[in-house]
Amino acid sequence: MNADWILSDFTTVIPAHAGSTTSRPGRWQFVEYTTDTVSGILAMANPDTGAPDIAIDLPMEGEVEIHIGMHENFCDRIQLKLARERAFLRLRHGPVGDQAAIQQVFWRRVKIEKGDRLLIRQEGGYRASIAYVMARQAEPQAEHPREFQVHITDDGFPSNWGKARDAADATWQASGYPLLDIDGVSYGTNIVGMANYPTRHPELRLPLAELLLCTFPRPVYRQAIEIMQRDRESGLNVPARIAQLNRAQGIRTFAYARMAHSHCPPPYDALRSPFFDAHPEYRCRDRDGTTVSRLSMAWPEVRQQFIRLFQECVEWGADGVDNVFVRGLPLVLYEEPLLEAFRAAHGEAATEVAEDDPRLLGMRAEIVTLYMRELRAALPEGTPIVATVPATPRLCMTFALDLKSWIDEGLIDILRPYRWGEGAADVPLEMQGFADLVAGSPVKLLPVINTWRDKQGLDLLRNAISLTAWPVSGFTVWDGLGHAPDAHRAIRALHSRAAMDEALVELEEGPTRHILRTYDGMRHDNYNFGWIL
Repeated sequence: MNADWILSDFTTVIPAHAGSTTSRPGRWQFVEYTTDTVSGILAMANPDTGAPDIAIDLPMEGEVEIHIGMHENFCDRIQLKLARERAFLRLRHGPVGDQAAIQQVFWRRVKIEKGDRLLIRQEGGYRASIAYVMARQAEPQAEHPREFQVHITDDGFPSNWGKARDAADATWQASGYPLLDIDGVSYGTNIVGMANYPTRHPELRLPLAELLLCTFPRPVYRQAIEIMQRDRESGLNVPARIAQLNRAQGIRTFAYARMAHSHCPPPYDALRSPFFDAHPEYRCRDRDGTTVSRLSMAWPEVRQQFIRLFQECVEWGADGVDNVFVRGLPLVLYEEPLLEAFRAAHGEAATEVAEDDPRLLGMRAEIVTLYMRELRAALPEGTPIVATVPATPRLCMTFALDLKSWIDEGLIDILRPYRWGEGAADVPLEMQGFADLVAGSPVKLLPVINTWRDKQGLDLLRNAISLTAWPVSGFTVWDGLGHAPDAHRAIRALHSRAAMDEALVELEEGPTRHILRTYDGMRHDNYNFGWIL
């Protein structure tokens, strides 16, 4: 195993009162296991166990790599930190194989000081099964010139990571971002157009007390409302705190807004924008006059909602703003301001010309470009503006995103095309078209190398390498910390082509997996228990 130190018997670090050979509330369950390379007594807990934290003295000092042996399919996610650190990080294993195994999962490279202790915590609602903790002296790392910027997105949905125990746990991602070696993060700040932090603007507030009277299709949504209510009562502004922590460690934070004011349909209808409900006249209207669950940018009042949100985010510390258009389209259809302007300009009804009539598309695009001008004027000079857009320039124009005008007028600083097409289909990026648009301008092209569905490190690397055929300034990864360690390894390599090539070779070998020969004292590899289920 190439280990300088390993702990594989958890009965030596978990007190007798906190452990058991059977599953019991408040206790870790001890299970014997053997593999060809490591054996011991693992610590396991079912989702509702509420097992106590495990404290492990680390006997090594200096720069070390720490790996965790995680029981595949029985260990969903665990939390770890050094006792002296601010917040627990999250860790899960990567893809599994055909045979039951313990997967060796890289946690981090860290400088261990004398007296350091590792704390391991079960996360509520998740299974935990930990076979070993292993450390080895870290080898010198190859130095590669930084050729590319690397950004990630973080959805910012308040219950993505469970119900935080305290303010440090609520902002734990800021402790995790440096492990990915990124330059910037777009952090989500809104739900259906409303702020997910304690905003000072009444028109941007979700009616949390009212929403808690509702039922929800999944527990995660109720938990999100409960978290926002708690944060509102305590005054905790999570994205502002994350921006503050990021700035101290040299990472830029972009306030990420989904560009849609909406009232979600049943059964998600508890998630709604009060502004949407109060102003039916502002809703997008389809060709036949039927309303659509979006508010239209044809109305100045709607444009101002987004601008107020972004202004406030910059005031509380965001370094820039990210208009995530792929989570909000359409922005304008056949609303009264557009119908009147089209008739005045062309003497025809917009509802009677072809849906792809260039005059109609151009007029819609002018409305959204007006929003971009208003946003630029409303923000402090020099504030970077990001546009995350559909997969091709043609799709962008179809949905009123006139990238050429934005670039020519200096309305954006970073362009991030994402594999989004009509019907939210996964459409390949038309990179030459985007490269042509930004050519000769200061706009940085940072394509998104995955969708929310793509989480494999090898895929991230292969996509990024293929995109170096164009003059990109860097890459964006959709999500980041939520991925498994193989994706983290890929993200850390995105700064240079040489580093990507090295990581590709490493990841092609796959994770180290210790096949379980016996488990709980019985044969496990030839006749797996899973066959019974």
